[in-house]
Amino acid sequence: MKKQWLTIGILCIGILILGGACFFLLKSDDSEKSDVESGNYQILDEITEDDVASVVVSNASGGYEADWNDDSVIIKDCDNIAIDNSAVKKIQNAVKGITAEKKVTDGKGRLNEFGLEDDPVEVTVTGKGEKESLMIGDEVPGQDSSQWYVLWKEEVYIVSDSNVEAFQYGVKDLVSKQITPDRDESDDSFRVTLADIQGAGMDEIQIRHQGSEELAGYQVDSYQLTAPINYPASASVSEDILPMFFGLKAQEVAVLHPTAEDRAQVGLDQPYRQVEIEYQTKDSEKNKISILVSNIDGAGNLYVENGSDVIYKCRPQDISWLNITVDTVISHTILIPDVTSLKTLTVTQGDGSSYQIQLQNMGADNGKVLYDGKELDVDSFRNFYYGLISVEADEVILENLPDTSGMNKIAEIQFAYMDESKKSNTITYYSESARKAYAVLDGNERGFRLSETQLDTVLGNLQKLINGEEIKARY
Repeated sequence: MKKQWLTIGILCIGILILGGACFFLLKSDDSEKSDVESGNYQILDEITEDDVASVVVSNASGGYEADWNDDSVIIKDCDNIAIDNSAVKKIQNAVKGITAEKKVTDGKGRLNEFGLEDDPVEVTVTGKGEKESLMIGDEVPGQDSSQWYVLWKEEVYIVSDSNVEAFQYGVKDLVSKQITPDRDESDDSFRVTLADIQGAGMDEIQIRHQGSEELAGYQVDSYQLTAPINYPASASVSEDILPMFFGLKAQEVAVLHPTAEDRAQVGLDQPYRQVEIEYQTKDSEKNKISILVSNIDGAGNLYVENGSDVIYKCRPQDISWLNITVDTVISHTILIPDVTSLKTLTVTQGDGSSYQIQLQNMGADNGKVLYDGKELDVDSFRNFYYGLISVEADEVILENLPDTSGMNKIAEIQFAYMDESKKSNTITYYSESARKAYAVLDGNERGFRLSETQLDTVLGNLQKLINGEEIKARY
């Protein structure tokens, strides 16, 4: 019986202790709530946006000093460096006035509890004869969204993050992350005139604007590789490759006013890629982009300079042209002479049969196509010829060309020009492997690997043309 009473006594004591703890917890919670007063409190209400002369911020990120000069904002230590307008706008919005929905009524007696004594964020806003200051302390715990304790005029307020985010910035947060300018898609006169890419483990690639023509209502630009060889660039250069150099944005600003040591630390003393882009815009204004790119570091980042006294940090996927090669930009079309420049086109097949097509006045309304004294349909010839010059190689071979002595010749096509001072071009096709052809331009100048199916189509259309059958356009 004594044991039962002892057990009951212990249980009662436990209940009393638990109840007491709950009481004090509840009292503590009630006490904390009683310290907070809801309302609509305006902070920084004595200086309007139009009066602001400067904003000086000291924080763990290094802070910043922003000075207003008429409608422009000057960030100290950012001369000749592009500023992030959206970040500056957040400063302006904060200066307009901060609204707090809560005030800690007994806060000024216990500032250390809110992080407002040891290294708080300090903000000073100066206007025309007025100066206001505030401090930002710790983040308010246990909230669904970020809120901060703010001290203003010796009162502690609770302010949402969006109101004071701009006061957490350092100078680097105010610098634009735009590395290269955006391309103005509405500017019909926009044109890249030169792209030069150099770097470790690659041949220098130089692409120059060759000419423009209007096709189907669109202005089409053509480009020529001038390094490492003089050769037409791919038709995709204009629309797919050169635009990639514009609109490059960094993940973050890594270093402001870098020293030689800073550059060496991120690999920009010996850049992985060095790029120069020359382009023109409206009114033939000429512009240049010059950028240096490091190799990818152990953390998967790379670093970029654009001559603005800033080092930017990027991700490899942000720079799609990083590992561009000659094969990326070279034309894979084997030869594309203008049909109006031709005098004859001669096709000799592997069995020895030969067909010479004569061309007359192809640039005029009275143009003629003749074979063996017989006039062929001009439209069908044009469609045949379009198919011939559209044959594209899978690979362009510039050196160490394969030995063709053991290969079977499939066909040879010779282009002779109206201008007899111009040397004829000859393409010879061989069967290299199963359904793969190898083509040689003008002896051993350069070679091409391609699908034999493309050549089958060309030779099939040739027979249709000779036989007077209609050849329909592929485009």
